[in-house]
Amino acid sequence: SIIEHSPVGFFHYDQHGTISMINQRFTDIIGASSDSIVGINLLEKLTNEDVIDALNESLQGNVGYFEGPYVSIMGHRSMHLIAEFVPLRDKMGVINGGIGVFNDVTEQQATTDTLKKLSRAVEQSPNVVVITDLNGKIEYVNPRFTDITGYLFGAIYPERLVYAFDHAACL
Repeated sequence: SIIEHSPVGFFHYDQHGTISMINQRFTDIIGASSDSIVGINLLEKLTNEDVIDALNESLQGNVGYFEGPYVSIMGHRSMHLIAEFVPLRDKMGVINGGIGVFNDVTEQQATTDTLKKLSRAVEQSPNVVVITDLNGKIEYVNPRFTDITGYLFGAIYPERLVYAFDHAACL
């Protein structure tokens, strides 16, 4: 089925917060077996208050959302988690549980953190940094460029690098 082969973890919970169904990806994310997960009451077992709040939000009829550091209660796996809790209603409109979607984005978060560090390094570099596309059009200059040349990025964007400096020399 689509849910069983999904790249994100799915689980169903009833109106009391008890898990009744999970997919394989959910067991991978949590780091515990299906037998140990199905049947647990999330409202009793969860320790992360923000995740509990997101679950309760769904049991009140709204989509609950959590994003941040998380340690699974069953497998004790640390991760950066994005979780959504979507309420389900019966024919009468009464909330009878929900569907949870867990996505472990630890690797993506680590990449984002690394890019932020590199970006700060370029911004704070004592050297001039100019980034161009393959055709030599300027896409970025760091603050040191402005300090040395006196030109703001907007004054030279999107000129070609050679033209921008030739033009600046004529001024």
